[in-house]
Amino acid sequence: MKRNNTSELKQLLVSLVGNTPFGIITIGFHGEITMINQQAADLLGIEVQVSKVLGQSVLKYFKVESHFYQSLSEMLTSGRKSMDISLEPFDDKYLSIRIRPFINGLLITLEDITDFAKSSKQLRKRKEELEFKNNELEQFAYIASHDLQEPLNTVRGFIKLIKLKGMESIPTEYQGYFDHIEQSSERMSSQLTGLLEYSRIGKHGDKEEHQINSILNEVRDDLKTHLDDTRAVLEWAEMPIVNGVKAELISLFRNLINNAMKYVEKDVIPKVEVGYRALEGYHEFVVKDNGIGIDSPYHDKIFVIYQRLFNKSQYPGDGIGLAHCKKIVELHGGKIWVKSELGKGSAFYFTIER
Repeated sequence: MKRNNTSELKQLLVSLVGNTPFGIITIGFHGEITMINQQAADLLGIEVQVSKVLGQSVLKYFKVESHFYQSLSEMLTSGRKSMDISLEPFDDKYLSIRIRPFINGLLITLEDITDFAKSSKQLRKRKEELEFKNNELEQFAYIASHDLQEPLNTVRGFIKLIKLKGMESIPTEYQGYFDHIEQSSERMSSQLTGLLEYSRIGKHGDKEEHQINSILNEVRDDLKTHLDDTRAVLEWAEMPIVNGVKAELISLFRNLINNAMKYVEKDVIPKVEVGYRALEGYHEFVVKDNGIGIDSPYHDKIFVIYQRLFNKSQYPGDGIGLAHCKKIVELHGGKIWVKSELGKGSAFYFTIER
């Protein structure tokens, strides 16, 4: 049953990718190709079987001086997670290229827009069509993540059943494998749930005026058990009224405050302070903590989806919370960054457009 579900899902996804009208490539965080459909291979002039290019760097197929090569190289170094190139010259044609985060890497879509590049009128029309395809791409990530939960639930169900009724018939030296499978399934399920939540950011309704004091009170209520268990101190000054999406503002502050309480040394009582100052055209907030701190080389990478700095056994989590924060802030017209040193706590700053 487990194999059939997984096999059918894999065939469905392969069929979905293979029948899209545009090229699709997935890459790891070092640029290595993990999946490519025939449409992408044709656009890039790859004549060998697509299976033979797996593991190769996608940059191999672009000239060093090209916009895509330079931009993706910078992305892989800086930890950025998305990019749009509306007009990329490639041999005798023009490509539209979009890059978005995906499970354990990035998802790249390629589309031949050579004919449209010859007419400014057609390019304006194409912009509308590309926005529609972007929604399709986000829906693809949603469907893939949602449907992958079913075979995972099957695996977890069988493992629990075996552990409940059949462990005595399994040699002792193999029983630990079932714990490992169960833990890995739980971890992947959590990652897929995080990806689903990430894909839904921006779809929680229209922006309205909200008092940030009220937002923080709701966050404090949500985190009450954690605050009580750790004896954490959470403080903030008088806050402004902000134009934004309430559910996303709550998620933004909750992720930052929760992280501030989580990443502290043992036996240290967490102290979290939320600050604010008004800037021209923006609200600027800061969430400061007395935690373990972050070394400077990782200040940008921590905002990349699924990027973690610490072992799960030390500090639990899925490496997606700060990616959520970055997407929410950018959708509110701002930016987010961190100031931190190892052992000296962290201060996460972000702005929201007025």
